[in-house]
Amino acid sequence: MARVTREFFEVFRAPVLIGRTFIAAEDRPGGPHVALLSHALWTRRFHSDPAAIGQRISLGNVPHDVVGVLAAQFETEQFDTEPAVWVPFQIDPQRVDGGNLFTVTGRLRRGVSVEEANASLAVAVAAYRRDTPGAASARTTWSVQPLREAMIGNVGSSLNLLLGAVAFLLLIACANVANLTLVRADVRTREMAIKAALGASRRRILSQVLTEAILVSFGGGLVALLVSSFGVRTLLAMYPSNNPYKLGNPGDGIPRIGSGAAAVAVDWRVFAFTVVVCFATAIVFGLWPALRLARVDVVAAMKRVAGGLGRGQTRLRTSLVVVEIALALMLLVGASLLIRTSMALSAVDAGFDPNDVITMRTSIAATPFETRAGLTGLTRNAIAQLQALPGVVAATATCCMPLETVWQLPFIVEGRPPETLTRNGRLTYSGFAGWTFVAPKYFEVMMIPMIRGRDFTEHDIAGGPGVVVINEEMARRFWPTSDPLNDRLLLGRGMRPEYDQEPIRQIVGIVGNVRDVGLTRPPRPEIAAPTIARTLEHVSGLPVARVRSMNQVVAESTARSRFNTWLMTLFGCCAVLLAAIGVYGLMTYVVQQRTGEIGIRMALGADTHRIRLMMLKRGTGIALAGAAIGLTMSWWLARLMAGLLFDVSPRDPAVFIIAPLMLVVLTLVAAWIPARRASRVDPLVALRAE
Repeated sequence: MARVTREFFEVFRAPVLIGRTFIAAEDRPGGPHVALLSHALWTRRFHSDPAAIGQRISLGNVPHDVVGVLAAQFETEQFDTEPAVWVPFQIDPQRVDGGNLFTVTGRLRRGVSVEEANASLAVAVAAYRRDTPGAASARTTWSVQPLREAMIGNVGSSLNLLLGAVAFLLLIACANVANLTLVRADVRTREMAIKAALGASRRRILSQVLTEAILVSFGGGLVALLVSSFGVRTLLAMYPSNNPYKLGNPGDGIPRIGSGAAAVAVDWRVFAFTVVVCFATAIVFGLWPALRLARVDVVAAMKRVAGGLGRGQTRLRTSLVVVEIALALMLLVGASLLIRTSMALSAVDAGFDPNDVITMRTSIAATPFETRAGLTGLTRNAIAQLQALPGVVAATATCCMPLETVWQLPFIVEGRPPETLTRNGRLTYSGFAGWTFVAPKYFEVMMIPMIRGRDFTEHDIAGGPGVVVINEEMARRFWPTSDPLNDRLLLGRGMRPEYDQEPIRQIVGIVGNVRDVGLTRPPRPEIAAPTIARTLEHVSGLPVARVRSMNQVVAESTARSRFNTWLMTLFGCCAVLLAAIGVYGLMTYVVQQRTGEIGIRMALGADTHRIRLMMLKRGTGIALAGAAIGLTMSWWLARLMAGLLFDVSPRDPAVFIIAPLMLVVLTLVAAWIPARRASRVDPLVALRAE
C-alpha cells in the first residue's frame, strides 16, 4: 500500500482504466477513506469486474471505498515493489512528526534545468524559514535531484567502479584476441600469399579476415548476452534492494528501477550496446592483422622460413601480454581492497546480538491505534501474546531498527547553560542525539549491555515520570566528568508545539553503543524513550510487513559492500585467468617459433634445465614488467576507491605486496608449461623440421 497526494498521478501521468483518481477533499486530514487499485490487484481479487468501483475494502481494519483502477502499463520508479493499493496521504501538520515524513516528487517545466530549480528552492526555503519561525532550522535545505539519480542513491561510485572493471576486463580480453589474431595472421601468411598469387585481390583478403574477426566477436557477444540475462536476475535475487524504511541513508542495498526491477534487465538497449561493442572490438583488433595479410609480399612470404619471427612482431605481442598483466593486477588489487573491507565490516561490533531475533513492521497511520492510548494498549497486547508463544523468550517494540535509521532531536540538559548549537537564533540546545522509541525488555531482547542504571519498566509506560536511557557515546561526549544519572533532559523543546508538551525526562540508565545507521558509521549519541511501535497482525488486524531476522538486517546493512566485493573478485579472477592464458599462448608460440634454435642449442650441449630456465627467464621478464606497470596504475586506482573502503587504507601494504606476488606466481605457472615442453624438444626432430 502506498500513500500519495492527489497530484501524484498527474505528475507521473498515470492512466486510469476505470473510475478516477483522488479529489482535493479526499486528500485533506480527516477526509474520506478511499482507495485506488492497481491493475494486478483488480484482476486478481475482482476478476477484472468494473463493478469493483464503489465496493468497500478493509485496510488495517479501516474500510476504504474503491474509486478507481489504474491501467496495466502504469508503473513508477519510486517503489521497488509496485503498490497494490493507493490511498490519499492526507498530510496532517498536527501529527507528532509534523506531517513531514514523505518524499516530494515533481515534474520540471520544459526548459527548466535542475540548477534553476535548486536556485528557486533556495529562495523558497529562506522565505519559509522567515515566515514560519521554528518550522525549519538554519540547517534545513531543499534541493532537486533527478528521480533516477535519487533511486540509485549513493551507489553511483560503486557502479562507476564496476563499469571501470568491466572496461578493463574487456581490454584484457581484446588484448588476448588481438594476440591470437596476430598469431593466426603469422601462421596464415603463406596461405594468403598463395591466394594473392592465384589472383585474390587485397580487398577480398581484407574482407575475409575482417569477416572472421566479426564472427568471432559476435559469437562471444551472443554467449555474453545469454549468460548476462541469467546473471542479472541472479544478482538481484542474491542481494537485497534499498530499504524503503531507511530514512536519510538509502542506498546500502542494490537499487531497483521500475516494478520488479524491470529497468534492470537485458533489453534492446543492452543488445544494441553489445552489438556496437562487438563490432568495434572486431574492427579495432582485427583490422591490423587483416591489413598485414592483405598487403603480404608474395615473393617474401613464399621464401620465408618456418619459424621466422620478426623482432617487431615479438615486441608487439609481448607488449599486449604486459598490458594484460598490468590491467589484471589493477583488478586484483581492487578486489583485494574490497575483500579487506568486507573482513573489517564482519569484525565490527554492532553493539547488539542479532542471533535468534525476528523483526516485523506495521503501520498505524489512519487507524484507531494512532493515539498514544491506543498505541500503548496495542503494544501491551502484542507483546503479551508474543511472549506466550512457544519458543519465544522475550518480546519488545521499537520505532527504529538498528543499522537502519534513527530520529535526530535536540535536547537540553536541565540546569546546564546551553552550549554552541543554535536554532533560528531563538533557542540554544545542549546538543543533538538520536531518539529511538522502545518498549521494556528492548535491551534484553537485543542483548545490548546495560552499563549502569536500569531498563524501562511497565510503570514507565503506564504514565510514570518521564525517563530516558542514553548510550555510552552520549555519556562520554556530554558528561565527561560528571554522572549523567543525576540529570534530566528536555527533548525537542522548541521544535514544534507538540514537543513543548514533552515531560522532563530523568536519565535512568546507560547502555552500550549501537551502530544506528550502518556498520560503517561510528556510534552516535542516542536516547531511548519508552513508547510503542510494533504489533502482530493477529492482535491488531493491521498488515505486517518485512518479517526479517536480525541477521538479515545486519546483512542488508552491508549489501552494497558485499555486492562490490563479489563482483570485483569475480572480475579479478577472470582477469588473472585471461592474463595467464595470454602468457601461456605467447610462450607456447615463442617455443614453437624457436624450436629450431632450441634444437641447435641442445645439439651443442645445452641441458634441459638451461633450456627451461631460458624460457622461464623470458616469462619472468614479462610478468615483472606487467606487475611494475600494474602497481603504478593500482596506486592511482586505490585513491579513487577510498570512498568504498572501510577501516582499510587505500595504500594497504599487505594488498600491494600479496596481489603482485600472486599474479607473478600464476604468470610463471602459465609460462612453466611451455618452458617444460621446450626442454623436451628432440634435437633431431627440431633440426629435421628446420
